[in-house]
Amino acid sequence: MELIRFGSATVLFILSLLSSSASAFSGEFEISGLEIDAPFQADPKSTKNTTVSFVFNDQNTPKASPASCSLTWAVGLSPPSQSLPGVCSDRYVRAWLPSGTYNGVADFQIEITHTYEDNTIGDPPYNINTLFGFLNLTSGDAGEMSNYTCDMARANCRSVPETIMIAKVLYAFS
Repeated sequence: MELIRFGSATVLFILSLLSSSASAFSGEFEISGLEIDAPFQADPKSTKNTTVSFVFNDQNTPKASPASCSLTWAVGLSPPSQSLPGVCSDRYVRAWLPSGTYNGVADFQIEITHTYEDNTIGDPPYNINTLFGFLNLTSGDAGEMSNYTCDMARANCRSVPETIMIAKVLYAFS
């Protein structure tokens, strides 16, 4: 019986930690200026790299400057499927395309993390929060969505100017 009580207490403690981490953020990630250019998708003879670029902003840190991000990979290689430094202008923002989620310019997923100080969750060094967000883009064969348009003949897609796409923040780690 003692073991069961200890197990329940442990579970309640873990749940309280998770709920406090979840309450440490309330906003989502904003993505603007999204563009993907994949010359090889349009012309198999092309030797030009594929590039996904966008501007990142976190609703949880409104005073922080937006970060520019650009992921590039060579013909014949897979897109970056893990967090790499230097992809975004802010070293605390990381972006990548999870393995198996890139199916062309009109169907892919971007995963983004943002790490920042948040004194509402604790005193240093326990005031560091990392948010994990995802943007899924699936616009179909025609490559058309209301806020994302594609020129499939050129394998180039971009968000409509002045459009902000929302990358859903799914979890936090503090």
